[in-house]
Order: sequence, then structure tokens, then C-alpha cells
Amino acid sequence: MDTAIQFIARAVDKNGIDPNNLNTTTTDPKLIDLQKDYCEVGKCPLEWAIMHYRPTIPGNAAYAACFVILLLPQLWFGIRKKTWNYMVAVCLGILGETIGYVGRVMYNRNPFPMRNFLL
Repeated sequence: MDTAIQFIARAVDKNGIDPNNLNTTTTDPKLIDLQKDYCEVGKCPLEWAIMHYRPTIPGNAAYAACFVILLLPQLWFGIRKKTWNYMVAVCLGILGETIGYVGRVMYNRNPFPMRNFLL
């Protein structure tokens, strides 16, 4: 009786993909794309990932920290010299770089979903 309840209650998404039983031997690109949201490192082949390498966490975290540190003097000099437009433009660029490196750290943890790549 327990197996029948487990079979009925098994979570299947709206496309019919069972997250617990992915078909990793398929060559159908549409099925691969649907399964990528449930892939994890070691569970799916790395060829299914957006990029075929994993960025390092220490290097990308160091770059993100450097950009955050550089944001503070930029704010200081922008306010001190009253160069508002230039300060805003450069600060937005620095924030964009920081967000990009945070996305690369997220990409290292799970390189399969597109949201980590688009961050």
C-alpha cells in the first residue's frame, strides 16, 4: 500500500519531468533543456551546462570583494568633488561587476540552470 501512495504522491512537474529520476542518457535537446532545472553536479553530465567549466569560488569572491572595496572610495570622491553623474555611472558599473562575480560563484555551485548564468 505504501508504494502505491508513494507512486501517486511522487512529485512530477508540469512537463512530466520527475526530478528524482532524470534521463541522463538522452540526446533529445528539448528533454535535456527541461531537465536542466533539476540537475546538480555529479547527477547530470557537465556537457549539459551552459559553460563547460566551473569558475573558482576563491578567485571570483576575491574579485567581487575588490569591487565592493573600490565602491567606497568612488562614493567618497564623487560626493566630495560633487561629480554626481560620473559617480552614479561608475558606481552602477561597479555594482554590475560585483553582481556578475556573485553570479559566477553561484554558477560554480550549480552550472545547469540558466538563472545563474543570466545573473
